[in-house]
Amino acid sequence: MTRHLVDDVAVAWNELGTDLLDGAPPEIVIALTGGERWPSSTLDHLVTPDGSPPVRMTVDTSCAPTGSK
Repeated sequence: MTRHLVDDVAVAWNELGTDLLDGAPPEIVIALTGGERWPSSTLDHLVTPDGSPPVRMTVDTSCAPTGSK
């Protein structure tokens, strides 16, 4: 799941679809989606202010806000 949600996406998700439920029991899919199916989609055609290709932002301790104010 981590590989699909985090590692394999170029920049970000537009929408997570029912493909995440592939292999789940049918009764769970029906309970969660009403039986509907749709694919996940990524954010495509992003435009940056300077025209450069979009890149993923990595949040770690060097750029995350601290808990104190």
